[in-house]
Amino acid sequence: MTFDPAQTLRGGIIEWAAPSGPPRRCDVSTGPTRRIFLSYRRDDVPPYVRLLKDHLSRRIPGAQVFMDIDSVSLGVDFADKIRTEIESSDALVAVIGAKWMGLTDEPGKSRLDDPDDYVRFEIRTAMVHGVPVIPVLVDGARPFRRDQMPAEIDRFAGLNALELTHLRFDDDIERLARDIQQAIENRVRVARMTVSSSDGAGVTNWGVAIQRLYPVVRDGSVSTDRIPIDGGFEVIAEVAIGGRLMGMVARHMLDVVVVNMTTLQQVGHATFEQPLVPTSTALRAQIRSGFDPLAGTSVGDVLQAQAVYKVTAGVDTETTSAQGELFVVSG
Repeated sequence: MTFDPAQTLRGGIIEWAAPSGPPRRCDVSTGPTRRIFLSYRRDDVPPYVRLLKDHLSRRIPGAQVFMDIDSVSLGVDFADKIRTEIESSDALVAVIGAKWMGLTDEPGKSRLDDPDDYVRFEIRTAMVHGVPVIPVLVDGARPFRRDQMPAEIDRFAGLNALELTHLRFDDDIERLARDIQQAIENRVRVARMTVSSSDGAGVTNWGVAIQRLYPVVRDGSVSTDRIPIDGGFEVIAEVAIGGRLMGMVARHMLDVVVVNMTTLQQVGHATFEQPLVPTSTALRAQIRSGFDPLAGTSVGDVLQAQAVYKVTAGVDTETTSAQGELFVVSG
């Protein structure tokens, strides 16, 4: 059986034919919606966050801006809700005020030093899942040094931050909207993909999963409580279905493996080839025939890209045997 990305329908619905029975359908949220998560401390800058939500919602086409005080219902597990929202977001905006670093708990310990601090949790979750993180400084806040950050998020201190000021507010907010859209566009786009399987039920999940690979090559990391193998992992890409992390392609030493995130077991293999330089006549022809069917990915996008990667992944278990390949475009 073959899965063809040209079968992607409007509204983010993918349909493909099973060996027997009616066509299968799955919503993989491929529409133009831009999901933006606002991270902030309630004791720090809530008025700015409300202002940001209103302006970003108006200035970014298709924006859905998440603010916890508006979006988490009573009785809902807060951590689970936040994790799910971040995993399915296109960008996280961290709003930092003058008190962001200095706030303490009752014993006088810095909140940021607490592993359970929700702001630390939000930034860590975004980084692990390859969600672009954009710091915004307000109310006189200054950039931080790496040695002021917990080790697991010390990269946060090195991110270029935007200062939002009263005098330049309109210009600053316009730049922020542009930067968010650019960060979203720079995320790797799936350009062509085929999947074959000896088991129709297996490809139901695996085919959609490969379609939803989220590469985090630039700044991905794997926390030791997620992967039960000691150190040395470099995340190549993540697999998500409906916003839920289902699998991960990771490099360990010279091996590349596929990890089932539900069971935390290695279930297959993968190869991640060196970048293809899209200059040859043959590759240009391949690009024109293979990339055009996907909305939002044009020949021009590919030819101007920094690199085009080919990923081949496979799963081989007692119940499922599936292999697939895709090309990803690094903006």
